[in-house]
Amino acid sequence: MSEKSLILSRVSAFTLLAVFAFLFQTCFATDLSIYGVVPSILIPCAILVGMTGGIRTGMIFGVMLGLLCDATTTRLFGYYALILLFAGFIAGFLIQSTLWDTMTAAFVIYIGFYMVMIVVAALVVLLVGSGLSYLGEIARDLLLQMAYSFIFIPPVFYLCREIRNRYYKED
Repeated sequence: MSEKSLILSRVSAFTLLAVFAFLFQTCFATDLSIYGVVPSILIPCAILVGMTGGIRTGMIFGVMLGLLCDATTTRLFGYYALILLFAGFIAGFLIQSTLWDTMTAAFVIYIGFYMVMIVVAALVVLLVGSGLSYLGEIARDLLLQMAYSFIFIPPVFYLCREIRNRYYKED
């Protein structure tokens, strides 16, 4: 395959993954909630695309998927775009700098990203002065979401591996 057709195939594959993740998150994820905790396929997708495609691809994928989700939620517009941008960037940067591209790395980056989200939420709560009880609720919800969404990492990991094997040239 020529370089242009590989790039077009890559973009098409990642676009299909984004559409699937968006549709799953908006249509089916709420039906899977357990005790009010809704799983998120968005963060695993952004992390694994960043691992597969690198920093730029992860950031672009994260922003596009985030903007798509922002358009359908009541949160501050740009919230998901910013979170998923950072997820794609962090994954791409860590994989590029460490060259540790395994499912274990995906799990470590995923857990680390959620821990960073909890620390940022704690800083925001302390700066705004909302009270520490609210911080406990946020941390509990994020930890439960992290644990529940863990199941999406292996299938998305193997899907991204297949995209890499088919549409990336080995140097």
